Amino acid sequence: MSEIPLHRGGGWLGIRIALLSLVACSAPGPARPPATVGGAPATQQPPATAVAAPTGPAAQPLKPLIYGSVTGTANYWPIFVAEARGYFTEQGIEVDASITGSAASAALALVSGSIEMTASNPDPLVRSIASGADLVMLGATVDPTIYGLFGNKNVTSVAALRGQTLSVGGPKDVTAYLLTRMLEPNGLHGSDYDLIYAGATPDRYQQLQTNAVAATLLTQPYDVVARQDGFPLLLYSNQYVTVLPTTTIAVTRAWLGDEQNRTRIVRWLAAVYQASQALCDPSQKDAMVRILADTAHLSDEVAQQTYAFLVEETRSVKCDLRLRPDELQAIVDYIVALGDLTPPLPDPSRIVDSSYLDQASARVR
Repeated sequence: MSEIPLHRGGGWLGIRIALLSLVACSAPGPARPPATVGGAPATQQPPATAVAAPTGPAAQPLKPLIYGSVTGTANYWPIFVAEARGYFTEQGIEVDASITGSAASAALALVSGSIEMTASNPDPLVRSIASGADLVMLGATVDPTIYGLFGNKNVTSVAALRGQTLSVGGPKDVTAYLLTRMLEPNGLHGSDYDLIYAGATPDRYQQLQTNAVAATLLTQPYDVVARQDGFPLLLYSNQYVTVLPTTTIAVTRAWLGDEQNRTRIVRWLAAVYQASQALCDPSQKDAMVRILADTAHLSDEVAQQTYAFLVEETRSVKCDLRLRPDELQAIVDYIVALGDLTPPLPDPSRIVDSSYLDQASARVR
């Protein structure tokens, strides 16, 4: 399989550029143009070899870990924290960040070898496994994934969406599933509206800003920005779907067969685990808000509201990064509900492996 072209840059520069216009969205000022943001059973897992405790950043030099993410939403907050606080350096690991633009592209890049690890929506990864890819999921940052359904400024109720054009990420995207689960209890079915597709949240937010759609789904922090910009919030997805993990950390099983790769992934996980613990520590709230604001170029108010929603109110941030097989089963079930998977189905108990996270958490205790 050919490699997938990716945008790479030092640290989170690509994300920072992609989110720059959120400053304008979240701070008062003059009128502005629309923002640009917004199977087959698995083979036997190689044994998780224990990694020695670190003796400093210079110990056992390792090549950079090529990591792929989709876009700069708050689902990546623990990774922002790990970089901002130097946890990757403390663990003796360097990260070469790549922006794939969509979860499907991330899955394809992982399978092709263009990246070594991804943290992205798990549904394309599950589809890849069902098609024969031998992937392992090591953790996740958020459960459930939460999207707000926002109408344009002329739409103030769910009933007003009848006969309108709505936007989701794609025909098989998690947002398509969530939209159905949100609208059907409110009396709207697939024949009652039209759908168009726009990839990730930043693209859908732009559609909303340009009045190209009557409503779309946005995740954090774009939901906060949308509220500030006067777009009506109609529904939140966690009112209807309470288990649905996202930003799933995945590698290939073959890649884990190399000892240095196992060392690198444990160190990466240790840094992000430490960051997740800090993110969930109430005494560090102000610092965590500052990191999100600085990394994503958000106003303090947007960052604070995002923290309040994800960490304090919904508690959807996974403080321990743990991904349980039953949580992944919810992903398999929804893909089946979309008519996109048929037996034999992937077995989550053979896909999820927490042993590397066990080692990682032990490094920072």
